[in-house]
Amino acid sequence: MKARRYTFLLLIITGVYLLSSLVSIPWRTLAITTMLETEVEVGVKDVIDDDLYLACQVATIEGHIKGDLLAASGSFTLDGIVEGDLFALARNTVILSSGRVGESARLAGEKVKVQGNVGKDLLLAGGEVNLEYGVTVGGDLVVVAQKAFIAGNVLGKVKVYANEVVILGVVGKDLVITAEKIKILPGAIVEGKLIYTSPEEAIIQRALLKGGMEWNKRTTRFLDIYRDFRIHPIWSFVLGFLALFMAGVFSFLLLPRRVLQIKETIFLHPLLSLALGFLFIILTPVLAILFFITLVGTPVGLFTLFIYLSVLYISRAYTGLFVGDKILSILIKKNFHPVLAMGFGLFILLLLSRLPWVGWLITLVAILMGIGSLVRVILEDYKKSRLHIR
Repeated sequence: MKARRYTFLLLIITGVYLLSSLVSIPWRTLAITTMLETEVEVGVKDVIDDDLYLACQVATIEGHIKGDLLAASGSFTLDGIVEGDLFALARNTVILSSGRVGESARLAGEKVKVQGNVGKDLLLAGGEVNLEYGVTVGGDLVVVAQKAFIAGNVLGKVKVYANEVVILGVVGKDLVITAEKIKILPGAIVEGKLIYTSPEEAIIQRALLKGGMEWNKRTTRFLDIYRDFRIHPIWSFVLGFLALFMAGVFSFLLLPRRVLQIKETIFLHPLLSLALGFLFIILTPVLAILFFITLVGTPVGLFTLFIYLSVLYISRAYTGLFVGDKILSILIKKNFHPVLAMGFGLFILLLLSRLPWVGWLITLVAILMGIGSLVRVILEDYKKSRLHIR
């Protein structure tokens, strides 16, 4: 259960990132190849100069992708080269020994296996995660899983959140583990410090820990702590605020100009934003159901619902930025940094959402306005791109 909660949080953050990516597309210079098929295969001799977005039941990439690759599929296999970033969401995700990612990779699935090299950072989430022997990760590694097996060479820091962890590889910096059971096998090397949190002492078999070791013994299980937090409404409010605020800040740091455009759209077109938000909430699940029952298949429907839930979650952060900016400008008559305004506005919105009778309505309006303004920004960019092409 603990690993599932970590995985859910990771998927929400990933959804926010993917959503931000959609907003950030420079439509006038857009160069994307999109594939919506039951089965997609990029052959050994195939070279794609663009970014590749695909959704299918089975995806096999043996060729050369010169841009980024974003995939949603039932089964995903990379046996070729991706020069840019790789985002893969699949039930089974595999990077074979001849596969290679030039930039960073973010992989999520029930089973995730990495046998090929990754140039920069690597993020893995799943039920069973394996970083095989001989793999080199050029940056940091983050793993969220039920079971994690790490035998590769990671040049940066490694963070693992799991139920069971086995370490056999080389870690270039600190190794931080939060798990129930930890085993570090002979031949493992940690250049930095091993810091682990667990109710049981780790089993360390002749591993080389150059930076020493620190054990934070946890006598209370995660689920017990979670239940204690749920008992206290204040904890529930604080944790809910922090999670939403962090997602909003993450979105702003990625795309500051677009987030500010969304805020201005709420101010200039509040009724239109409400209408577009209402249409999005009603029509998107219908669209996802149509994907489920057509030949395009389940992966596209799952990806649509994934984006849908991410939009629902992050939308209040955009409305919070608008509310905080307007209130602060009226009361103090001074422009504040958008992050401070977002935090203040979210705090006000979450307080108002706790009011009896009208709290649910305030939350609904905040969600609709945030979604609607986001949709309008995307539509306006698309219109400009069409006019430019003509």
